[in-house]
Amino acid sequence: MARTEEQSQPSDKASHIWKEGLIRLFISHRDKYKREARELAEELEGYGIWSFVAHDSIEPMKQWQTEIMHGLQTMEAMLAFVTDDFEKSVFCNQEIGFALGRGIPVVSVKLEAAEPPGFISGLQALRGTTSNPASDAAQVFKLVAEALGQGEKVTDGLLAAFVAAPSYIDAKARFERLDSVVTRLSDLQVRRLVAGFNENDQLHGSGYFSNSPFRITRFLKKVSGKSYEIRERLLVKRN
Repeated sequence: MARTEEQSQPSDKASHIWKEGLIRLFISHRDKYKREARELAEELEGYGIWSFVAHDSIEPMKQWQTEIMHGLQTMEAMLAFVTDDFEKSVFCNQEIGFALGRGIPVVSVKLEAAEPPGFISGLQALRGTTSNPASDAAQVFKLVAEALGQGEKVTDGLLAAFVAAPSYIDAKARFERLDSVVTRLSDLQVRRLVAGFNENDQLHGSGYFSNSPFRITRFLKKVSGKSYEIRERLLVKRN
């Protein structure tokens, strides 16, 4: 059965789990690898992906099984952190089954010798590491984007990550990802980009853009066909 738009949206009970505008990724993992899962999740945010990592994503005093169910019911993709003891976990196996039952794409990162188990054994697994989450994040993003069809959701995630960039360094990296992937923006997405750029001083205050304004204006011309310029560090549409 195809998912409806209503079914794919987080409920009020799950809205605190996810960051608005980002792709919702549930990371299934064994407890002893939660640090590695968390580090990967932090890197993935820069790609427009917000990850649910059990124990870290659950607020104090919340019922953890209920919160995990909320995450499973509202996720848009799943990442299996495959380790040698992964398939021995009842919860990991049930989480994978839940994703497959909902028709949610599952991607795997293989950290040790074991192959992805059961129904995901036929899917190619990314060979990951426990020491380089930045490298893994770039590859996971590609797999998730392919699984979701490189559609509007991927664009929305990259755009939301860019306008929320917390530093000049992040602004540069996130813009370059946006520029390398996105070829078209809707009018609404353009308005979001312009408003976000003008509101975030880590964007309009960055020398990467203010010293070379053609970077952002050329991108906007490419994806919208419309001309913008920077005046006093802010994006303004040309008449």
